[in-house]
Amino acid sequence: MRFAAAALIVVLMLFAGIALAGAGHGWMLGAYGCWALTPIAGLAWLNALSQRPSKRSAVATLSLGILVCAVVGITTTSGAGENFVSYFRINGIEGRALAGVAYLNGTLASLVAWVRARER
Repeated sequence: MRFAAAALIVVLMLFAGIALAGAGHGWMLGAYGCWALTPIAGLAWLNALSQRPSKRSAVATLSLGILVCAVVGITTTSGAGENFVSYFRINGIEGRALAGVAYLNGTLASLVAWVRARER
């Protein structure tokens, strides 16, 4: 069951990256970041849904996710800010929700795994 849930998350992250790319006219750096976060989120959800989650894995996936988000943020502000602004202006609240869920689901899974491992 946990493998099916993690596979579903991975597939949805891939589609979110495609949606963020917007056929080449969207937020391309956001799409690349989403695709970089895909395996991290998959591993985070596998750990979070396991019977005995690992605190070390939770911290590693959380750290990697934050690192990818920071790199995307820095590269977006350094040169491609107009694509970022135009993507969210065109797509409105749906675009913001898509980006938020895509970028924060791995963080949520890592935090859930960390809390569950701490309670053990």
